Amino acid sequence: MQNSFLTGNSFPLNLIRRTVWIEPETLEHYRTRLREAVWESYWGHANTLHAVNAITGSDLTPAQPRPALAVDEEGYPMLYGKTYRECWVLCPEYREGFRPALKEEVSADNILSWQVLRIDWE
Repeated sequence: MQNSFLTGNSFPLNLIRRTVWIEPETLEHYRTRLREAVWESYWGHANTLHAVNAITGSDLTPAQPRPALAVDEEGYPMLYGKTYRECWVLCPEYREGFRPALKEEVSADNILSWQVLRIDWE
């Protein structure tokens, strides 16, 4: 668990059950972590996978389409039965004035760049 992490395009705040620290990170540091650590993707939007794979140099396709995160008994995030204490999130930054429609996939054309966030659980 020490050198492993989750990664996705967002993190559901309703799954935070213990203290977390969220820090902006650099894309380069994220790329390094992807190369050096063991990680599991829960990427939920197939339409943006090609773009993210290109900018990260890694294939973030999850083992199952749109996998659901869970929380273990201690309040840590869990995926496929494994618990994690670290998560890296790539949040899309949209063009000014753009707001995604409810329940509609956003095309990569509407994403200007990506914000990298690192979430660590206490």
